[in-house]
Amino acid sequence: MTVAENDARDEAQLWIPIAYFDVLQFGLVFVNKKSGRALKAQGDNQKSTTCAIDHINFYSSWTVAGPAIRPSYNGDMNLNVLGKGPYYSGNDVGIWSWDGGDSNETWRSERRL
Repeated sequence: MTVAENDARDEAQLWIPIAYFDVLQFGLVFVNKKSGRALKAQGDNQKSTTCAIDHINFYSSWTVAGPAIRPSYNGDMNLNVLGKGPYYSGNDVGIWSWDGGDSNETWRSERRL
C-alpha cells in the first residue's frame, strides 16, 4: 500500500470504517471503496497490505486514538508513511512505532455523503 496526492474524487483513496467484533477484540475494519478490500497489518515494522473481506482477522482490526490509527493487536504501533521524509506519492505505508505525532503518522478523516 502506498500514499498518493489527495484527490477526493479518487475512490482508491476512500476507506470506509466498519465496526468489527470478535470473541477477544473489538475494532474497526477499514474497507477501500474502490477495491472492496480491507486494510491489513503484516506485523510490527512491516509494510501494510490489504485482504479480501472473507479473510479479515486479528491483523485487520484497528483502533483510532486522536489522529493515530493503531493495529488492535499492538497499541504501541501505528499506521505510518514509512521513511524519514519528505513523503511523496508512492511512499509505502506500514506499521511502525509512535514518534510523537509526526506528519507521517497522523491521519485525517472526512465525512463523505
